[in-house]
Formats: sequence, C-alpha cells, structure tokens
Amino acid sequence: MNNQTHTPVSSRFLFGATMCVIVTAAFAMLVHSGLNYTDPRVIDVKPKVGVVTGVVYSPGDSCAVVDGSMVREGDSIGDISVVGIQDNGVAFSKAGVTWQQEVRDTPNNAWTDAEK
Repeated sequence: MNNQTHTPVSSRFLFGATMCVIVTAAFAMLVHSGLNYTDPRVIDVKPKVGVVTGVVYSPGDSCAVVDGSMVREGDSIGDISVVGIQDNGVAFSKAGVTWQQEVRDTPNNAWTDAEK
C-alpha cells in the first residue's frame, strides 16, 4: 500500500487563488501608499503604465500584478493581452507583437501607445 498523500486539485487551486488575492492586496497597498503626496519639485510627471510589480507562479494557476491589478493568462489590459506568466515575469502581446517583461522592468513602448 502506498502511504503518499495527494493534495486534491481543488485544494491546490484554492491555495493558488488565495495567494494571488493576498499578494495583489499587498502590492496594491505598497503601490498606492504614497500616491497622495505631491512633490512640488516634480512637474508634469506621468505615471508609468504596464509595470509588472509581482508574480505568483504556479503551473496552471499563475497570476501577476500589473498597474495594481491582478491579471491571469488570457486577460487583457486595454488592447494588450496577457499571453503567459512565468516565475520571473509576464509575456504580453499587442497587434501580433509579443514581448516578455520582468518584474519592475521598464514597460515596453506598446504600453504608452495603448494610452493614445
């Protein structure tokens, strides 16, 4: 008789989903903690869009935090699609062009084009 215990798939999914929510909340608190402060020395600074601030990687159930929002593979942010999430970053696609962006990387120019 095999004495190994196996975690049911539903329990693993619930754990992964719970971790995504916890990490999203933590990153949102960090990202938004200083947004009400206006430095008078800074003039006309536009916040960056498309910044990956975190990844929770689990094969088949990964999520990432982009601009303070949780995303999963298949989600879209404007006209940019999330095509994959790896342990070190996110793969995005827009108009047939795909790129990889690691956590805290400078966003691809496609993000600023999406705002226009």
